[in-house]
Amino acid sequence: MIEKQHGDAPLYSGPIQIDFIFYFPVKLTLKPEKRLQYVNTFKTSRPDLDNLIKFILDAATGILYHDDSIITAISAKKIYALEGKTEFTVRSAH
Repeated sequence: MIEKQHGDAPLYSGPIQIDFIFYFPVKLTLKPEKRLQYVNTFKTSRPDLDNLIKFILDAATGILYHDDSIITAISAKKIYALEGKTEFTVRSAH
């Protein structure tokens, strides 16, 4: 998926910053009105945020950059949403 979105764009050469948002679906066993109360609140249970970040950074090696050592800043959060997904933005850290 990363490869498809990045297309034929050149690899980043750094320094770069990556901003992550990991969205986790609210449990479907909750009543609809209760589900909405959880949307956009922080998820404080597993998986660990550092493991999520590392997974994406490793997967992006060779697609977005040659080596993740060019990453000089990271921001990340994991929150509840109606649907699960991961969004991240790569930008120059200059």
